[in-house]
Amino acid sequence: MARCELLDNCGFFKAYQESKNLACKGFMSEYCMGDKMDQCRRKEYKMTHGIAPPDNMLPTGQWIVKKCDNRAECSFYQKYSESDDYKFLSLIRKYCKGRMMEECAIRGYFAVNGTAPPEEMLPTG
Repeated sequence: MARCELLDNCGFFKAYQESKNLACKGFMSEYCMGDKMDQCRRKEYKMTHGIAPPDNMLPTGQWIVKKCDNRAECSFYQKYSESDDYKFLSLIRKYCKGRMMEECAIRGYFAVNGTAPPEEMLPTG
């Protein structure tokens, strides 16, 4: 069986190879060791940017969405998660549930200070 030449250093493969998730297993079967190996968006990303993509980027280019572990204490999330305002919902999708979670200023404040930031603080700072 063929194997992707980047497999030994692939963050996605390393992070999810033991996963019981059938979708992850399917992606690995098709893209890491199968017919779609040359269509892998992770491989394309590495060639384009010169660095490996984040581990939660799928071989299709889509993202495995993680959720912020500070949501229960985050006043921004608590206040706006049920909002109808597109601006705030967009910020929640990007920073509380999306690929920009690590850049969230509120999350950074929690990490540095160990407490919740001022209530008016946005994920952008």
